[in-house]
Amino acid sequence: MTTAAPKHNLIAGIVAAVLGALAGAVLWAVIASTTDFKIGYAAVGVGALTGLLAGKAGGGHPRLPLVAAGIGLLGCVVGDILIEAHVGANALGVSSFTVITDYTQPLWEAYKYDFDALSGVFYVIAAVAAFRLATQHTIRQQQTVAAPPEPPRP
Repeated sequence: MTTAAPKHNLIAGIVAAVLGALAGAVLWAVIASTTDFKIGYAAVGVGALTGLLAGKAGGGHPRLPLVAAGIGLLGCVVGDILIEAHVGANALGVSSFTVITDYTQPLWEAYKYDFDALSGVFYVIAAVAAFRLATQHTIRQQQTVAAPPEPPRP
């Protein structure tokens, strides 16, 4: 008896990665907003969630780890922008949504101003986490297919 080939689904993996990145970014922004402290290493969580969901939903598609890493990076940018929007909203006395929609250029300038080398390090670690978690699922899928069937028991 042979083991069935894994079902690779790149589109499902990409959708799951985007949803994971958005959920992680929002969670990071909520944590930063409630603590009034930007926790940079939370970006790694954004990448990890992105890679984990991408790998599970994508069925171990071989292109997915690289895609998940890119989406994880974008999730980090979104999280940082949401944090900046919250800070700007508090300063202006408006909602974060208003800052995002009506103050796009100043928001982007604030993001660029606050981005530093340590932010870049956390972004890279987040991308690596997304890549590795998506890759681990790919490796597990390949091992499942390559594993020989167990002999029948007497």
